[in-house]
Amino acid sequence: MEMKMLMLVSAALLLGWQVTANPVHPKLDVILNSLLDLASKFNQSLSQHVEDVSHLAEGKHKCNDGFFCKVRDILQVSLSKGKEEKLVRTLQKFIDTNIQNCTELQTNMTSTGIFKPKSVLMENLTKCIRSKNLKGNKNIR
Repeated sequence: MEMKMLMLVSAALLLGWQVTANPVHPKLDVILNSLLDLASKFNQSLSQHVEDVSHLAEGKHKCNDGFFCKVRDILQVSLSKGKEEKLVRTLQKFIDTNIQNCTELQTNMTSTGIFKPKSVLMENLTKCIRSKNLKGNKNIR
């Protein structure tokens, strides 16, 4: 009897710990996970070349809000019909929910003039979504 009670208490503590350990707002978590799934799907067979944003996904200010705005702009220009439209819509939902002003964030951004396959863009997007999902977001409205 004591062993069963100990196991039940342990299980309850573990479940409670998982809920409190997640720093991400539940609404944000759902959107980011949806973005992660959609970006991963496109990562396999993308050969179209788009502007490189690797410099925004790395370094001191990696994966900041401006990165997501820039990726949205690139994807809107190079949009393929079908599932990629859903990715752009979901990214827009994330931006609407969490980012104040993309235009202001992008005023000091300069283009590198380098173009890489869209799969590199998706890898950077996936990496930044995971980073944002892990760190949480303090700008939730």
